[in-house]
Amino acid sequence: MTRDEVRAVVKELAAAVSTQSQVANRTWLAAMAVVFVGVLPRVDPNKEVKLPFELGSVDPDWFHAIVFAMLVVLVIAFCAANAQLVRAQKLAYEKIDALAKMWIPQD
Repeated sequence: MTRDEVRAVVKELAAAVSTQSQVANRTWLAAMAVVFVGVLPRVDPNKEVKLPFELGSVDPDWFHAIVFAMLVVLVIAFCAANAQLVRAQKLAYEKIDALAKMWIPQD
């Protein structure tokens, strides 16, 4: 492998790890947005919950059930994205170490 080919491989590996990191970060931000909209506001159980952006009002039981379901899905998605990020990092580091051994003399 030439040095240019090695640089291209390392650049592709870095891009793959960066993409996985972006996916994990966006999933985390989506989960936090659901938390801020759905969990943090205190709701009187006898009153309806007003949705953000003037979308109307809903029953608190339905609102909390749907927010909980959304959070479950987002947490599972975040866990999967984070696992893929760790796998991509591990693969990239292994490949970069193998390439470095080719080009850096070992004493």
